[in-house]
Amino acid sequence: MNICVVILHYRDLPGTQACLSSLERIASPPFTLLLIDNGSGDGSGEVLREWVAGGHPRIGRPVWPAPKHLPLDGLPPGVSSAHSPCGRVLFLSSPVNLGFAGGNNLGIQIAAGGGADYVWLLNSDTVVTREALSYLVRTARTRERVGAVQSLLLKWGNRRGVDASGQKITAEGVRNDASPPPPGADPEMGIPVFGACAASALYDVSALRDVGPFDKEFFIICEDVDLSFRLRLSGYEILLSPKSVVFHKVGITTAAFQDDPVKFYYGYRNEWVVALRFLSWRHLLSPRAFFHALQATTAGRRIGKRFLPFVLRNVPEAFRNIGKKRMLRKRWAER
Repeated sequence: MNICVVILHYRDLPGTQACLSSLERIASPPFTLLLIDNGSGDGSGEVLREWVAGGHPRIGRPVWPAPKHLPLDGLPPGVSSAHSPCGRVLFLSSPVNLGFAGGNNLGIQIAAGGGADYVWLLNSDTVVTREALSYLVRTARTRERVGAVQSLLLKWGNRRGVDASGQKITAEGVRNDASPPPPGADPEMGIPVFGACAASALYDVSALRDVGPFDKEFFIICEDVDLSFRLRLSGYEILLSPKSVVFHKVGITTAAFQDDPVKFYYGYRNEWVVALRFLSWRHLLSPRAFFHALQATTAGRRIGKRFLPFVLRNVPEAFRNIGKKRMLRKRWAER
């Protein structure tokens, strides 16, 4: 069993270093790490490159071909690489920001090409517990056709507060569920949830080959919701592993967008497009959807992006598998 951990770095060097330090405590199962600088442009990527090339990583152990032997053909122009002498860590640097979707897709591409069975996507603003990966893998192997398993994400500032225990379909759209796991559930078997928040989620590589990775046009926000829908529509299970505990600092990775219309454009646009692709017309005709469309249009003008053309490209998807989507919503709609 080959496992690859993918961490996407963007400008938050202290956060990424804390995440990497927590990974050093994981003794099993063995894994290989792909660390990707997503066009940070602030020098932090070079610090991480030197950390990798200098042989400092005490992470995982080489269980599939060492990163320097992985197939690196077909990478985006300008992407450079470095590997640790022990072969446990591969560092990739993109000259441009590929977004959360595109950056993680780059990692998934390398992992799949190297023969990984599972890929653990992990936000750089997380700190993992010692058994986090072990429980993810145990849960993934409890039944057939498990496409994704999410860790129990707890809030960093409030160690007992739940950040996300899965994704749920609500009257307002798809949201992260902040409810604690139900009492009495078997933690080894995992708890069925509608979708997995990709801040800490283990994906079956064969499932990703089947349905495809993230839609890179989402760039940031809702790309994991879109993937959850596609996995569910293809018959894959998605589970929560409540003993796989990961602390999430929440929002650090998007801190650079706090005063930037980029975040608002993609956030409002992508939520609207998810509703168009997968939810009912009632969602699209609501005042909330109208507000999101207006906000996306306004923010898009400020950054040279157009809301309507992207929406129109997604209209055909709204008419595919209508019956299966209706049954999926009926099963997982919040009550």
